Amino acid sequence: MKENKINKNLLETLKPPVEEILALSKKQNTNLKILDCSQAAPSSPPPQSLLAALKKSTSNPKNYRYGAVLGKSKLRILIAQRWNSLYKSDIKLSNVGVTSGCNQAFCAAITSVAKAGETVILPSPWYFNHKMWLDMQGINVAKLPCTQDFLPDFNTLKKIFNPSVKAIVLVTPNNPTGQEYPKQLIRKFANFVKRKKITLIIDETYRDFISKKSNLHELFQTHDWRKWLIHLYSFSKVYRIPGQRVGAIITGEVRLENIEKFLDTLHICPNQFSQEAAIHGLKYLTIFVENQRLEIIERRKAFKKAMMTLPNWKILGLGSYFAYIRYPMPLSSNKFSELLLKEVSILIIPGAFFEPKSDLPDNKDDRNFRVAFANIDKLSSIDLVSRLKSFESIFYEKYCFPQKTSLEGSQAK
Repeated sequence: MKENKINKNLLETLKPPVEEILALSKKQNTNLKILDCSQAAPSSPPPQSLLAALKKSTSNPKNYRYGAVLGKSKLRILIAQRWNSLYKSDIKLSNVGVTSGCNQAFCAAITSVAKAGETVILPSPWYFNHKMWLDMQGINVAKLPCTQDFLPDFNTLKKIFNPSVKAIVLVTPNNPTGQEYPKQLIRKFANFVKRKKITLIIDETYRDFISKKSNLHELFQTHDWRKWLIHLYSFSKVYRIPGQRVGAIITGEVRLENIEKFLDTLHICPNQFSQEAAIHGLKYLTIFVENQRLEIIERRKAFKKAMMTLPNWKILGLGSYFAYIRYPMPLSSNKFSELLLKEVSILIIPGAFFEPKSDLPDNKDDRNFRVAFANIDKLSSIDLVSRLKSFESIFYEKYCFPQKTSLEGSQAK
């Protein structure tokens, strides 16, 4: 039966990339345990004390009722206090909203700054869910290229800016590249949005995994940050509770009052149990958080060292949860991900989901992919590189030589 017309913007939006990739896992090599480097969310359970706090929260009848649209005051106060300690700022409860995950916080932020036909600047490569939401809303995306170091190219900003631009989005540490944006670069973008009287949206979902705490930006120390800054955060990664869907948005009071309207129509209130988990984490898991940061750093080091055995491969970016890699084989990243899973049981997300190939800094073909360290330890990192090495040999023996077998049409590309 033919369905009624579906919103064109929705029809033309990218399908959920992670679901697409997980569907490939059905083609897993049965001889090898799958190495899941696709998910940027931990599959390990949260600490026992947090599980106990969640269980306790289910016995409180109040947690089964609707709560405040912007979240529990207790959690909002704790967020303000922790952020003030980290950023040396003056954030108040009235600046903090709790959301059902950081993706929802992004949707709320965008709704507060732009409407259909207006423009938002995204550095490329971008986080695909950000691009998907903008596409759905009919908001134009001005693509800001990155430098060879995969930092947003500030020198190009003036060239792409136009009167329809309402906001610039920065994700740091970055997804997918892992790059930590220097505080000096972030300050340049802040000064630019202030001059242009637009908004800076900074997504710090992976802040807890930075290499050095001294790398935190200083935007909250400016006297007028409430006028032009929207900060986004997720509790999913560091407390290992991605399924609980709890995030935060921090901005000026007037903007937050209007964002409250959006959140009321979307979720009415954040999940009451999830908020209790975040409260417990902020109060009692400081040492756990630091240990998580150090563990991820060790995983990155092990991976970087092991990658030195692959001279034809290049690490384009490495930081927080991620490595962004250039592979040498002449095939698209989508086909690469399929064959990688088929031959050596590695699940990754291809670069095609994060960037059009014309946006690569050196205009090379689509040959990038993202590795997430959420679910691979140091030994698995070494195993990962060993499998990549095996795949390189398998590819040239099986798919290119001696017959140069066609992979995508008439030739591998």
